[in-house]
Amino acid sequence: MAQPLPQLPSIGDILNPIVPAPNPPPMQGPVPPIVQAPSNGNGGVSISDQLYAQLLPSPVGDAFFDEWPTDLASLGNGDIIGTPDDVTAVSQGFFPAPGGVRVRQVKFKTTDSAGDNSFGTATLVLPNNSWTGAGTRPLLVDEKPIDALGRACTPGYTLRKGVNFATNQTDFLPPASQAAVLRNYAVLIPDHEGPRMSYAEPVVAGRITLDAVRAVQRLEPTFRNSPMVINGYSGGAIATRGTALEVGTYAPELAGNIKLAVMGGNPIDYEVLGSSMDGPANLASGVFHGATVGFMRSHREGFLEANNLALQIATSPYKDFCIVGEGLVGTLIPTSALSNDGKPMDSDFARTVFASLTALSQRPSAVPLYVFNGAQEFWIPSEPVRRFARLQCDQGVSVAYSEPFGEHLVGAITAMPDQFLAIDEALQGSVPYDNCGRF
Repeated sequence: MAQPLPQLPSIGDILNPIVPAPNPPPMQGPVPPIVQAPSNGNGGVSISDQLYAQLLPSPVGDAFFDEWPTDLASLGNGDIIGTPDDVTAVSQGFFPAPGGVRVRQVKFKTTDSAGDNSFGTATLVLPNNSWTGAGTRPLLVDEKPIDALGRACTPGYTLRKGVNFATNQTDFLPPASQAAVLRNYAVLIPDHEGPRMSYAEPVVAGRITLDAVRAVQRLEPTFRNSPMVINGYSGGAIATRGTALEVGTYAPELAGNIKLAVMGGNPIDYEVLGSSMDGPANLASGVFHGATVGFMRSHREGFLEANNLALQIATSPYKDFCIVGEGLVGTLIPTSALSNDGKPMDSDFARTVFASLTALSQRPSAVPLYVFNGAQEFWIPSEPVRRFARLQCDQGVSVAYSEPFGEHLVGAITAMPDQFLAIDEALQGSVPYDNCGRF
C-alpha cells in the first residue's frame, strides 16, 4: 500500500519561529473607545486589545482627527460634534472659484459597519458667489481615493494643514472638486475611511458619507433641498458604492436628494482582486496589502489569519503609510507569505468577507448609477464591474455603463469628459442616461 505523502509545513510553520510576534505594551487604564472594536464574526475569538491598539493608525496630534468623543451614545447620526472649523485661509488655494470660497470642516457622529458608535470628519467648500440657478445650490459629494492607512493621508488633513509629505496627489486629480466650484456648486469631501482608517470597507465609507451629508444639512439647512451627486474613483468608488447601497436603509431621507452616484475603477469583487492585484512584482500588490489591513481594522478577527511577519509589518510605521509607501513596501511580497497557512483567500475569514460583500453588492441601489471601468483594465477587471451594473439593471435601477479607453490610470483621465458631463447634467436636473440592456 502506498504511503501517504508527508504533510508539508505551512508558511506560518516556517516563518513564525524565525520572525517573532509583536510584543505590544500593556494598556494603561481602561480600554480606549477606538480599541473597543466592532463585534467580530468568529465566535468571540479575536486578537488581544493590546495588539489591536498597535494595529490602528497613530495619532496626528490634532484632536479633530484623534479624539474619540465620550458622548457619542447621546448623539444622533449626523449630529455635529463641537464647533465647525473654518480652514479657508489654508485651503482656499485648492479651489480657484470666481469670488473665492469658504471652507469649513465638521466632525460628526456616525455608526460603523458593526453598528457601533463612531465619528467622521468632512470638508465643505462653499463658493462665495450667490447661487443664481434654479432651486437650491447643488452639492457634489466628492469621494477622494485616499487608499491609505495613516490619518495624515486624508484629504481633510491636507485641507486643514496644507500640502505636506502625506498629501495624496490622486486626491486632487482628476479635478472634480475644482470643476464643481467653477460651476458655482458646493463640494463636500468626506474622510470616508473613518478614525480607524478602514481602507476598503464600503459600509464604513458609505455611512460616513451619508452622515457627512446629514451634518452639512444641519450646518447649512438650505442643503436639505439641494440636488446631489456622489462621485468617486478607485478607493473613492468603494465609498460611492457603499453610499448608494446603504442610503435606502441607513439614510432613506437622502435618497431623493441624490440624483446620481458616479463610480469608476470600482474594486467590487475582492476575491478576483486577490489574483489581479497580488503576486511578486505586481505593482498593485502593496496597495492590496494596505486594503487588507485597512479592512481588517473594522473586522479585527481577520488578524488571526496573519502570521508574525504580517503582524510585524502591520504594527510598524507601515501602519501610517499613504498610497505610495504602501505600494513600495508590498510590491515584492505575495499575500500568501503573510498568512499562517499560505492560503489566505481560502480561509474562513476570507470566505465570510467575500459572502458579505457579495450580499452588499446584490442590494438594489436607491439612486441612479453611472458606472465606468477602463476597457484595458487589468488590476480591477471589468467583468465583475459589468456584472454588478447588469444586476442593478435587473433590479430596476437606472444605470449608465461605459468602458473608456485605458487601464486604471489612463482610464481615469479618458473618462473625464463623459463623467463630468454626467455629473453636471444630474446636478442641473436632467434625467440620468440609462443604457441597461445594451452592455
